[in-house]
Amino acid sequence: MAVQEIAFIDDWHPADKDIASVKQLYLTHVKLLAANTSTKEDSKQKPLWQLLTVAHLNHKPSLVIDLVSTYSHERIERYNSDKTLLRIKDWVLTSTTVDTLTDSNDSRKQVIATALPLYFNRVLGNIHFSRQQVIDDHIQPFVKYMDEALSFTQNPTRQPYPMQFDVMILPRAVTPENTDAVAADDDEEDDSDDEDKEEDVHDLRTVNIESQLQALNIKFVRKQRNASATAFFHQMLTELKDKLPLTQNDPFPRYCRLACIIDRRRCRQKQGCQADKNSSADKKSDAGKNSSADKNSSADKNSDAEKNSSADKPVPATQVSSAETKQESDTDTLYMYQPPNDGKITYESMPEQLIQNTVQNMLGDERFAQQGSPYMFVLSFHVMAEEETKCFLYHKGQCCRMQKEHIWKLWPHFFVDDDVNNNFIDSLKQSKMAQLLGLQLQLKDRKFEEFKKFARKTKMKQ
Repeated sequence: MAVQEIAFIDDWHPADKDIASVKQLYLTHVKLLAANTSTKEDSKQKPLWQLLTVAHLNHKPSLVIDLVSTYSHERIERYNSDKTLLRIKDWVLTSTTVDTLTDSNDSRKQVIATALPLYFNRVLGNIHFSRQQVIDDHIQPFVKYMDEALSFTQNPTRQPYPMQFDVMILPRAVTPENTDAVAADDDEEDDSDDEDKEEDVHDLRTVNIESQLQALNIKFVRKQRNASATAFFHQMLTELKDKLPLTQNDPFPRYCRLACIIDRRRCRQKQGCQADKNSSADKKSDAGKNSSADKNSSADKNSDAEKNSSADKPVPATQVSSAETKQESDTDTLYMYQPPNDGKITYESMPEQLIQNTVQNMLGDERFAQQGSPYMFVLSFHVMAEEETKCFLYHKGQCCRMQKEHIWKLWPHFFVDDDVNNNFIDSLKQSKMAQLLGLQLQLKDRKFEEFKKFARKTKMKQ
């Protein structure tokens, strides 16, 4: 989709038969959109089906996800600027992108303003910046894994596309629940279903990954992170292929979904850990063993870290060499497998289908994803072409299409606010740490980049 192909959308009132056809298409393939489809709810949801139909009739099936992604990015920018939440209806009124797509037509803008909250409630969770139970871990290894996943999926010599690669990173711990921390409320309409949620049945904090995979009869590869390994995901994929019943010319993982769970949880590594408060006790115990690394001067920290590469906390990012950074992940346990029942991924697969794969079938049960667990941190890569990779981040019921700058603009809101993370993020923004660690972070999402440029270029011509 070249820039010149994106033009004003003239027909914002598709025929009822067209809406019915597109609606049936989505309800057949995307169960996330099937909730509340009774006659009573049809009129309420009509703007969503209308917008999706407009997108398909104009041969832009990614239009809605592109609009949502543009809004999410500007919401992040607003919050970082003045700690206020950008509401959808306010964004629609002021967005250059919306203004261009609708040709400044108020009725068309109203369709978007009404449809997007419905889309968020059905498909994606809006970013809310809640500090309730943040990740008690270091951002650095998460960034490293993202970088390796990008290299794994975007290697043009291997051409694995189209495919989907989901990476779930289970953090070492999360902070205890804080009753004073209230999720931000942006007063958007909420039409989500009221359902009773089971407690602790599918708790990512304590679930035994290996037992869960075995219970589902899923073939998998389990490995400890090797500090000296390169192309680590490629090595695991090679071993996984040997376990799967593939034919000689099977292009796997092409046309398939691949998943990897990276287990960093201290509760799984230490026997008898039953609650988050135990994680605090574990940290104190580790701190006692590595008191120099935790309490002494910066020089002492660096010295002790070299002796205790598997310590509970990595050394501050500004003091870590590339080799030491790899050693920091030594104790991580990785599981790679092919999730069952996802269906074939093709060039025509709708982005919502791949989103549904992640939400409903990460560990064989959608409750692992939908409970909004603070332990859920998933990076989902939709690889459709050599320079067409969408990356979505799922965390605590929220979802955001990743852009490189979100690592330092969004991720710090999800992690503990400490010197180590702050130093790493500051260095990453200045590209110092990226160079030191050999990070590429090349997220090539060409079509979305063209979509973002479109509004600016069109506006300049007017």
